Amino acid sequence: MSLIQTAVGAPAVSSFADGSQPNLLGGKQGEAVVSELHGKFYTQAVRGNLFVGTQAAAGAVIPIYSNTTQQCGLLNPSGSGVNVVPVRLNIGYVSTTAAAGSFAIGYITAGGGLIATGGKGVTAATTATGINANLLGPNSKAIFMSAAITTVAPGLLMQIGVNQLVTTAADATNVYFDGKYAFDGTLIVPQGCGIFVAGNIALLQTVTCSVVWEEVPA
Repeated sequence: MSLIQTAVGAPAVSSFADGSQPNLLGGKQGEAVVSELHGKFYTQAVRGNLFVGTQAAAGAVIPIYSNTTQQCGLLNPSGSGVNVVPVRLNIGYVSTTAAAGSFAIGYITAGGGLIATGGKGVTAATTATGINANLLGPNSKAIFMSAAITTVAPGLLMQIGVNQLVTTAADATNVYFDGKYAFDGTLIVPQGCGIFVAGNIALLQTVTCSVVWEEVPA
C-alpha cells in the first residue's frame, strides 16, 4: 500500500508558485496539515474565487419567500461558466418590532439568470457587484441583489434555523443576539438560477444581510 509522504515542520513562511512540488506538511503523528491552517476558505479567497455582497446599512424588511418582491438575493446569470456556492449568511438587526417567525431561503430555477423586463425570472433589481474577498481580485460573475422583483413567486428551499421572537427596539438594546448560517457546501446555485434571503412569514423587522459565496467552474 502506498503512503502520502509528509514532513514534520513549522508552517511555511512563503507562498509556493503553482506547479511547485513541496513536501506535504505533517504533524507529530504523521497527519497531514490541511488548508484550515489559514482558515477554511483561505484557498478560495487567495485565488480570487470568494465574494461578499452586503445590503446598505439601513437594511430592509425581509418578506415572505413567496412574495414577488424580494430584498436580498444572488443571481447566477446564464453563461457565467460558474456554479455559485453560498458559504455564509450574516443577518444584522437594524430597527423596528419583529414578528415571530424564521428566516429561510427562497429560490427560482427557470429565470435564465437575466434581469430584464418581460424575462422569466427577475424583471428588475437593485444590484451590486460582489466584493472579492481577496480585495485585489476580479469581479464576481454572480449578481448580488439588495432588492428584486420576480415574475413568479420563488419556491421555499429550506429553513436555515435562524428564528426570531417578537423583538422591539428596546429589547435589542438589552440583549445580544446573532443571526448567522453556514451553508457548508449544502447548496449550489447553477447558471440561470437564483436564491433569496426570505422568511417563512413577512418578518416585519428591518435587518441588513451579508452573503458570502464561492464561484467554482461549472
